[in-house]
This record gives sequence, C-alpha cells and structure tokens, in this order.
Amino acid sequence: MTNRVKNVVYYKRPAFWLVCAAVVSAVVATIFLFAYKTQTLELPETASVFTVEMEQFNDRLSVGCVVITDAEQIETILSAMAGAKKTLRHSANDYPEQDNYLVARLIMENEMRTLCLYSEGGSEYIEEPYVGIYKTRGNSSKALYKVYTDNMEKSSGNAINIRWEASGDIPQPARDYAVDYVLSLIHI
Repeated sequence: MTNRVKNVVYYKRPAFWLVCAAVVSAVVATIFLFAYKTQTLELPETASVFTVEMEQFNDRLSVGCVVITDAEQIETILSAMAGAKKTLRHSANDYPEQDNYLVARLIMENEMRTLCLYSEGGSEYIEEPYVGIYKTRGNSSKALYKVYTDNMEKSSGNAINIRWEASGDIPQPARDYAVDYVLSLIHI
C-alpha cells in the first residue's frame, strides 16, 4: 500500500481531551483579547476637575508648567484624551520611558491623576503611571499642545518657540544652544 492509502486506512481521531483543550484555550484567548480591546481610558467629568497642571518634558528636563483653571480649556483637554483604547502594554514607572512627553495632572477634590502623552512609532499614547497605557485617536497631541502653548504664552509673556518632530506628532521647544553650552561647562 502507498503512504496515502495507509494514512486513510489507519486514521485515528485526535483524543477527546486534546480537542477540548484546544477549544477552551481558543475561547479564553478570544475573551482576553476582546476585554483589552474594549477598555477605554476613564476620565472624570469636567465639573469635577478643579485645575489641570500641564508640563512639557524634553530630554527628561521640564520646559515649563502651566496651571489651567478655565472650564472650556479643561473640557478641551478631556475631550482630546477621551476614547483612548487600552493596549496590552503595562505602565511600571512614575513617568514614561520616552525622553519627550507632556504631563497632564488632573486635580480633583480628593484625587490627582497623572496622564502622560507621548508619541512612539507614529502613534500617540497616554500612559497613566502604574495603571495602563492607552492608544489615542491620533489628533490628541495637537489639541493638548495648543492648550499648553497658549497658556505658556500667557504666563511667560512671550511666545514659546515650538518645532514639530519629524514624526509630526508632538511639538518640541527649539533647542537653546546657549543653555547647552552652560550645561557643558558645569559638567567639566
């Protein structure tokens, strides 16, 4: 007999327990993936947020902090972050591992939430330290940076110099080479 005929004649069905294990693991994996896919970033109501502190970090150094109390601007911030979907990645630090990010601290009556916005691989993410990492809709950074830069201009009295990264996602203040020179002298 040929191999093909032997395979047909001596065919054995897989063991019942093997089929059951495969079906159960497929169902569990499907439920797990759908559970993560549907989780969105839970944000507070605009009325419960007293202030939002926004702070830009470039090369892990703070560019400046602004405090936003205007309800309309707080609504803009919360709307820009709404709808972010949870990823399978976890947050295990106080701040993101990236060098450039924007921090939004939501100050409420008995709570403060820290949300960090950054760009990675052409996508935008919101990381809530020790809670999770969420992927945003894609235009969040432009709305948030507009609020941030508008308030920086008001607070400092002069315009902040912004340039867009090559990825086109997150604006970064232009490098101040005089400051770099002074810092290089300190490290000698």
